[in-house]
Amino acid sequence: MLEPQDNGDLLAIWQESRENPCKVDSYIINIQPLEDKCKERRHVINESDIVLDRNDRNFTFRRSDLSLWGSTEYQVSLRAVNTLGESDSESAWNITNVLRPSGSPMGVVLSDTTSTSAKFTWDTVNCPDTNGEITGYRYRLTLNGEAVEKETTIWQVVFNDLTPRTNYTFNVQGGTSAGFGPWSDDIFFETTE
Repeated sequence: MLEPQDNGDLLAIWQESRENPCKVDSYIINIQPLEDKCKERRHVINESDIVLDRNDRNFTFRRSDLSLWGSTEYQVSLRAVNTLGESDSESAWNITNVLRPSGSPMGVVLSDTTSTSAKFTWDTVNCPDTNGEITGYRYRLTLNGEAVEKETTIWQVVFNDLTPRTNYTFNVQGGTSAGFGPWSDDIFFETTE
């Protein structure tokens, strides 16, 4: 059995086979992604087979140790080992939980500014930092330390009714059903006269 954990880990749980009369000396377990959602970056886990004690009945594949991706299907394989050799591999599959994005939207650009308006555009969060489907964005416009935050589902926003010759700060974050990720870097701009 393979259980996704709230923090993005995967917990493998198994029982000792009752059909095999031979005593198990140890177990060998490994994990591999079954899908490769990201075209720009291949998902490789540099984890070779992990040898476990014969009394172990579970093992946690830690997201932080293996860079597991959110909302991704993985296969875990387990083999029993004794003095006669290794058993056939038994496998389980499951999908890691959707998590908050671990990256911010890319390519944030101030594309148009006047004395009273500004337009920003951005690209989505890079895969695999999405950790699930991006369902929306939260943006923030700051003036003199006071911020206004709003949400949108599109990759742009136009601010109107700005004050001429005034300095503002803008940033944006992407979100999944698990919540919003980190803010993009601040973009400082000044409206014209």
